[in-house]
Amino acid sequence: SPVDREEQVRVNVAHINGQWVAIPGARGASNLRGLIEADGWVVVPEGSPGLEAGTTVDVRLRRSRASLKRALVVAGSGGVVLDRLTCALAPATRLVVIPTDEQGALQALERGEAHVALAGPATAELAARYLESMAVELVRAGPTTWVIPRENLALPGVGPLLDALRGLDAGPE
Repeated sequence: SPVDREEQVRVNVAHINGQWVAIPGARGASNLRGLIEADGWVVVPEGSPGLEAGTTVDVRLRRSRASLKRALVVAGSGGVVLDRLTCALAPATRLVVIPTDEQGALQALERGEAHVALAGPATAELAARYLESMAVELVRAGPTTWVIPRENLALPGVGPLLDALRGLDAGPE
């Protein structure tokens, strides 16, 4: 954040592993999608260079808690597939996407910052080994492997997500 002025950082908020997590959104005045999809914002005070991960913050919300509890956080890069899934799951489940590479997705899952991580076929086995302390389910859909902690399989949005993945996998490429 710029040290010489207060900054309002757009965030998405989700309930992960029993705690509320604020996930910084895309930045920049021209990023309209980030503005529309944001659940709220966090104020970074003037004189602060930013906030460290794990810092407790107050979020000025734009959505109800009920809406926030319907968020399913996916870490990884899926492009058009994630857009199609977002449409297929709405309005019962809101997909919040943390765009990152495969290693970053697995790390976000490990740190409890995401419900699901995306990995490519070459890294699916790495995902299982990397997260060996966490019981995970590997769900393959096309070229993507969805890494889901078994404890998250019972979350309300995961069943419909898996059904939508099966539908996408069966559909035309």
